[in-house]
Amino acid sequence: MAKLERNIRIIISNSEHVYEHDRRPLIPFMQGSLIGFLDKNKEIIVPAKFEIVLDDFGWSTPLIRVGRYVPVSYQEARGKVSTYIHKRFGLMDKNGDMVLPMDFEGISIPYLSNYETYTIRSAQKGYAVYGFEGECIVPFGKYDYIDGFDNGYARIKIGSNGALHKDGDKWGIIDENGTEILKPEYSRIDKFYLKDVRFCQVEKDGKIEEFHLMEGKLKYDGAYEYELRQLQKEEEDYRSLQIYRESQESCDDCCMRESWDAMTDGMYGDMPDGFDGDYDFLGR
Repeated sequence: MAKLERNIRIIISNSEHVYEHDRRPLIPFMQGSLIGFLDKNKEIIVPAKFEIVLDDFGWSTPLIRVGRYVPVSYQEARGKVSTYIHKRFGLMDKNGDMVLPMDFEGISIPYLSNYETYTIRSAQKGYAVYGFEGECIVPFGKYDYIDGFDNGYARIKIGSNGALHKDGDKWGIIDENGTEILKPEYSRIDKFYLKDVRFCQVEKDGKIEEFHLMEGKLKYDGAYEYELRQLQKEEEDYRSLQIYRESQESCDDCCMRESWDAMTDGMYGDMPDGFDGDYDFLGR
């Protein structure tokens, strides 16, 4: 039997929900096919009006993605008009206020980042970066592609539009302030958003290097594996030293007890805990 994934949400009736155990500032509810939000006091903060809710409020989640379905018509060859259903997304805060309207084709949420920065994609405008208060960090049109933020960094591209690489494209990396950490002059920067990696390979003029996400630095190719081996060696050396010290302590203790037995000839019983090796008492 298949089991639900962790990010799947379960729909339960209002009478069965335990509100006092729910730590979310806003709790989603469904009315018909639409989704709204209420608080722990069961007061409706946002009426049921969203067709799509992608995220859930947690202690570290200031914004969630909400959306709607939009019919879009295209005139095809021979004058035929076809209509398709597209999605449009926006951002809502914990007060139920819209930080960004539901006008965008895609929004990438940050992953393992200190500052909440969101990558916005618009079919007409391109890509931009906004902060959790709705402030524009990177305006539309500055780059032809911006990836989602991971560990505080995101890939950028100048050249062709979109995530795919084409000849002549130049890649770079920005931080959550929009500062170019690596200028867009690299022929390749491997994807790291949502990949759970510590570094990515970058290439310029045939030279391959590693960009380390935890430090925000460029290092030589193979640096991560070398540093990992060094850490493993240090851990092994430390464990070996601990084992040696424990064996020495055990040996010293045995020697002390053997000396006690020989010196006292059993007249004083077992060696007391904390005995410091002073046998002057035998002469008294």
